[in-house]
Amino acid sequence: MRRRRFVFAAAASATLPVAGCLHEPETEEVDDEADDAEPEEEGLRTIPVMDDPPSRVYLPTHRDPMEMLGVYEAGDLRVAPMYTLPHRFWLVNGTRTEEVEPAADDTLHFMFTVWDHESGVVLSEDPGVSLEITKDDETVVDRNPWTMVSQTMGFHFGDNVPLDGPGTYDVEVEIGSVEGVRKLGDIDGRLQDAVSAELSFEVTQEGLRDLVDGVEYFPEDRWGAEEALPPMHHGDHDSHGDGGVSDVHSHGDGTNGGPEDGDHGDEHHQEDEEHHEDGDHDDEHHQEDHGHVEIPYSHAPEPNDLPGELLATPSSDDAVVAVSYVEGSSRFANDDYLLVSPRTPYNRCILPATNLSLEPEDHVVEDHGASLDPDAGFHYGFEVEALYDAEDVEVVVETPPQVSRHMGYETAFLEMDSVTVESPGSASTE
Repeated sequence: MRRRRFVFAAAASATLPVAGCLHEPETEEVDDEADDAEPEEEGLRTIPVMDDPPSRVYLPTHRDPMEMLGVYEAGDLRVAPMYTLPHRFWLVNGTRTEEVEPAADDTLHFMFTVWDHESGVVLSEDPGVSLEITKDDETVVDRNPWTMVSQTMGFHFGDNVPLDGPGTYDVEVEIGSVEGVRKLGDIDGRLQDAVSAELSFEVTQEGLRDLVDGVEYFPEDRWGAEEALPPMHHGDHDSHGDGGVSDVHSHGDGTNGGPEDGDHGDEHHQEDEEHHEDGDHDDEHHQEDHGHVEIPYSHAPEPNDLPGELLATPSSDDAVVAVSYVEGSSRFANDDYLLVSPRTPYNRCILPATNLSLEPEDHVVEDHGASLDPDAGFHYGFEVEALYDAEDVEVVVETPPQVSRHMGYETAFLEMDSVTVESPGSASTE
């Protein structure tokens, strides 16, 4: 019998404290016998965890709902904050992970997506992002959130945070100058200044209880299935994907939404998802004031939609590595350009913070590293010459993606081997 581990995690108890944490400390037990065990402590929820998850992308044991807080301006960027219940995630150091469980005083998992307003390209690096949450002019949270990837949210910033009881909280998100990634096309020359977004949101006992009641626990025989939850769709109502997920809650005048149906049958990637929408709020801060604002998911383009000649889409530790060749001078480089676009299977979520090199190295004119392009999205670029003289091209993974992982991604994209593709001209387009 599969060993089921329950974590009794924080979850909106019957009476919300006026100050301090909003829940009880978590405890942990292993249940070998009774699959139907339930916690007796009031105000706790069970979080089932697989003791031995597969070493690939897999369907998690459950799905938490989210509370959307709108879309806010931050210079040329847009910020979409949201929160859910505290939950575990995994930090990455090299090829090793460190599990982070919710602390006893954690109230919420606060997160936000950031993107370039003009191109819609999701910010895929940490330019120095900070999060400050205050209540009655007193700071209760002041930290630098983690860069993360999740099946439903894609690339985002987030962390578990402790709050100080019910009430109104003010939030300031500061984003530094985007300098660590090369910007191309319409993004070139922009995102040079540090910017910030401000908002307020209300925390109530009823709202937290709604989140707890909205958790969707999947049948145990589906845990670890070779699939992924589809990206969250912020604009549709009562939409359910193959994961059978719960509703997304809205804040204020925002809209509810569920995930879109995803094509989990494809070997490498999911069908294109629609962009995400959220209603406008009448807020005094920097929020958008028009009817609907798209909230993009951090999709990499379909391989065949990448610029140039698609050479191959090999996999490495469940990451799909799309490699395309742009011949001649272009906006990417003066010489030929090899474009490498690693992404997750099913959802095509970008995998940033990866260190790559190219062999044979004597064909490399310049390693441009991480790059943002309106059409190619986030990718790694190499200016090359005379690749036709090489029989094969090897993309060497020096370091796998150094981003934190939500459940379902924590065992994949860690032991990534190099991938080899045929040189331009001899490769057939897939």
